[in-house]
Amino acid sequence: MQRLFFSLIVTFLAGPLPAQEFKDFGKERLNKSPRHAEWVDIKSGERKIKGFIVYPERKEKTPVVLVIQEIFGLTDWLRSLCDELAENGVIAIAPDLLNGQKFEDGDAAGKATYALPKEQVKADLDATSDYALTKIPAANGILAVCGFCWGGTTTFQYATTNPKLKAAYSFYGLAVGNAEDAAKVVCPVYGFYGENDARVNATIPKAEELMKAAGKKYDPVIYKGAGHGFMRSGEPNNPNVREGDKRARDEAWTRWKKLLGELAEEHCVKVVQLIYRRKAYEGTAKDYEFSRRTMEEHWQSGYNDAHPRASDVRRRPPARARGGFRQPFCHRPDARPRRGHYRYRRRIPAIHARP
Repeated sequence: MQRLFFSLIVTFLAGPLPAQEFKDFGKERLNKSPRHAEWVDIKSGERKIKGFIVYPERKEKTPVVLVIQEIFGLTDWLRSLCDELAENGVIAIAPDLLNGQKFEDGDAAGKATYALPKEQVKADLDATSDYALTKIPAANGILAVCGFCWGGTTTFQYATTNPKLKAAYSFYGLAVGNAEDAAKVVCPVYGFYGENDARVNATIPKAEELMKAAGKKYDPVIYKGAGHGFMRSGEPNNPNVREGDKRARDEAWTRWKKLLGELAEEHCVKVVQLIYRRKAYEGTAKDYEFSRRTMEEHWQSGYNDAHPRASDVRRRPPARARGGFRQPFCHRPDARPRRGHYRYRRRIPAIHARP
C-alpha cells in the first residue's frame, strides 16, 4: 500500500508520461556498421527537412539511390536498409518526409504518411535528388530511386516526373494505372512483389500492358510464399521474422544487387564512350575509317588533285581547335555537307545578303 501511494506521488509530481516513440529494429546493424552515416539538412522550398545518408567504402565515385520510406516513416529499419545499400556499393539517401514527427505506434505513423500532400512529397523528393547530384562530392551523377509499400507506389509515380532518374525499384507498391502516366515514365522500372499480396498484384497486369504500349521497360517479379512487406518481415533481425518472407527477401536482394551493379556500370560505359570518341578523333581507333590521320594520307597522295572540292579542307584548322569534336567531311565529291560541318552554309536572310 505504501509503495502504491509513493508511486502515485511521483507520477503527480513528474506530470503525465510522454508518448513513447514507435519502436523498431535495425539500430544494432547501424551501431556495428563500419560505413560512414550522417544526417544532413535539405532545403525544400521554404521548408527544411532532414536526410539520412550512408556512404559506401569505395575509392571511386558511385551512384546515388534515393530511398523513399514506407508508411511507418524513416524508421531504424529503413536506415539499416540504407546501410545495406551502401554495403553493396551505392550512396543511399533517405529524406524524412514526416520531418521529425514521432508516433506511439505504426497505425499513427501510417495515418500521418497517407495525409502528406502529394505536392509536398514531390517537392521534398526533388530537393533530395538535387542535393544528391550537386552537394555530394562522392556521387558520380547517376541517380536511382527505390521505395517500399507506400514508398513503392510513390516510386512508380516519381518515375514519371524526374527526368534525371536512371532506374526505379518499386517494392510491393501499386503500379501505374493509366496510359498517360505510363507514357511519362522516364526510366526502367523493376518491381518486387510478394505472392500473397493480391491487393497490390492486381495492378501488375494492366501496368504491363500500359508500359509495353508506351514502349517503356517494366520488369515485375513475384516471389513465391512472400506476403506484403517481405523486405521488412523477412529481415533476420526482425523478432517476428517469417520464413517465407526471409526466402523472398534473399532472392530479391540477389536480383537487386545485380541491378545495382548494372547501374554502376552505366557510368563506366559513358566514360569509355567519351574516351573512345576522343581516341577516334585522334586517329587511334582502328575502325574510324576517315580520321584526321587518314585524311592527311589521302592529301599527301594527291587526293586533292583528284577531288578539287575537297582541296580547301587541307587549309582548315583541326576540329579541336575550332571547338568540339566533328567527324571529317565525307570523301565523296558529290556528298552534301551535314548540318554542323564547317562547309555547311546556312541560308543568309535577305536583309543581310550580299549584293
